[in-house]
Amino acid sequence: MKIIRHLTPTGPAYAALQSDGSARAIAGDIYGAHQVTDQVVKPGKLLAPVVPAQILCIGLNYRQHAAESGAKVPERPVLFVKGINTLQNPGDPILIPQFLRSDEVDYECELAVVIGKAGKNIPRAKALDHVLGYTCANDVSARDHQIKLGGGQWCRGKFFDTFAPLGPCLVTPGGHTQSQHAQDRHDPQWQARPGLDDERHDLRRAHHHRVPQRQHDPRPRHRDPDRHTPGRRHGRQTQPGLAQARRQREHRDRKDRHADQPGRKRENVRLGCRAGSPNPAFRYRLAFDGGVRRPRPTKSQMKRVHLDKIPWYEWSSPGGKFHGAGKGISEELGAKPNATLAAGGHPFDLELGKFSPGKSGCPFHAHSAQWECYYILSGTGTMRHGDQRRDVRAGDVMMHPPGNAHQLINTGTTDLLYYLVADNPLTEFWHYPDSDKWGFKPGGAIFRKQDVDYNLGEEDSPAAQQPPKPRAMPPAPAATFVNVADVAWEQRRSPKGRYDSLFRNLSLAVGGIRGAGVQAGGHPFDLQIRRVMPGAAICPYHSHAAQWELFVFTAGRGVVRTPEGRHEVGPGDVVLHPPGAPHQTLAAADCELECLIIADNPPVEICHYPDSNKWGINPGGHYFRMTAVDYYDGEE
Repeated sequence: MKIIRHLTPTGPAYAALQSDGSARAIAGDIYGAHQVTDQVVKPGKLLAPVVPAQILCIGLNYRQHAAESGAKVPERPVLFVKGINTLQNPGDPILIPQFLRSDEVDYECELAVVIGKAGKNIPRAKALDHVLGYTCANDVSARDHQIKLGGGQWCRGKFFDTFAPLGPCLVTPGGHTQSQHAQDRHDPQWQARPGLDDERHDLRRAHHHRVPQRQHDPRPRHRDPDRHTPGRRHGRQTQPGLAQARRQREHRDRKDRHADQPGRKRENVRLGCRAGSPNPAFRYRLAFDGGVRRPRPTKSQMKRVHLDKIPWYEWSSPGGKFHGAGKGISEELGAKPNATLAAGGHPFDLELGKFSPGKSGCPFHAHSAQWECYYILSGTGTMRHGDQRRDVRAGDVMMHPPGNAHQLINTGTTDLLYYLVADNPLTEFWHYPDSDKWGFKPGGAIFRKQDVDYNLGEEDSPAAQQPPKPRAMPPAPAATFVNVADVAWEQRRSPKGRYDSLFRNLSLAVGGIRGAGVQAGGHPFDLQIRRVMPGAAICPYHSHAAQWELFVFTAGRGVVRTPEGRHEVGPGDVVLHPPGAPHQTLAAADCELECLIIADNPPVEICHYPDSNKWGINPGGHYFRMTAVDYYDGEE
């Protein structure tokens, strides 16, 4: 069977290629229980067939290749690694290192063995029982960094971003023989490369020697899977490399560490992390040639992640009535879980959620301060809200203000996928009407309340408690619903057409007020779908003084301009621009670019447009250029 991994409007998915050229969706976990369904799908953009936990390689394993390089064929397998950052989709470009410049980038067509089952101390005879399948790989190498600049090891030359394309498909065991030959269509001679019968160490022996010391789990490594379990105090695991990078930067920037300091020889010293890293925390370089320090890139304020790189986490109640999975997008973008802006969070959080048929993610509940907005991506379900129920489907957007009890239930036959956007109030309590219990934040305590008289314990002892006075609860606000297809497109076009896009303002459709925060009758955050015309931009290059903007790209191709340069974006990319980070979104010249935009609504906001050196202020919508004056001008 041939399995592909492709991009759909709801994210990456697996499909099985059929003999007639069609493809059918695969349900389940390809590393565990899965099946080919009857659902015929049209494959989207092809992705790497798997996202491995690690890429372990065997060097000099072909006799002919060893002879070509003048190396001796080793008696035992030579192991090296390629980082997960090297993974690239089939057909996507390989990025040549520029900062750590390489003029000797080479390619090698390889067989990739995908391990599908965990194991340890595996006997040679059972090694292939742990193989999920096989795919094609390109072991791209910067030979100058590997040989001349690598210090005697290979990882440096093979560790650059995009240096491990995989695909296009994963072939399950059954059609593989050890007499096949590999061909590379980029070879000018279309020369057949050595086949598997040229291997010094066959697959069984290579795998037997690969990881004899410890258990190997082939699945992508998730963080703590229980960190979102109800009742557990949330915590974000930090990346060890961040602290190390910070310490190295601080050590590097000490004044007594300058290259020309007497007594410290700094010639020809090079320290650096992987080139082109998407993680801005790793954008540091230290390079000296003869005591001359090279300029290094500045730290980017833009935060970026791809949906495909975010692991799913699962949660479940003890009896399994409430069960779901999610991707914490805001956490991946640097937000501290369940924290306000002052405590290290973002003004709003975005999560991609998923329920299986018959399940709900949480009980029927209402918030005292938090707003929640659901955007259904695929599947069907039911939304309980107040004392009503409403069927929901793909494209439905639902805004639940504080006080509106609600619960989303999957009543369909397929997974229900949705985006959930919520703000982060400073303090909050929530009510569960079905069980008449309450929760409180901060602290996360769950309790049942007992009404008492206001003066209990103040003037009266508990034994002399007065009956509480009857209270009339205010009516709960209603939820608002709209389907994206029912929201009309509006156009925003500059006079000469340089800025041209269509938009659907979902927040206005569910009762928001344009540009207004909660205090002015609006919502704490706004949602908008944008479709940017080919070659045009949404708006000029600008930065916000207070507003946060998050872009989820859903279709097409484009670039995001920042002070660090231009960054290509496509479906699945998520980009966050905090206040003070200049940015601009443009569509490619030959296609439209579509995205979902989420932004908060600060009460006062100033925008700066660096290209034209003008400013804008809201409320009011006035644009101006500044003229410097004395502080006391007009005062005396």
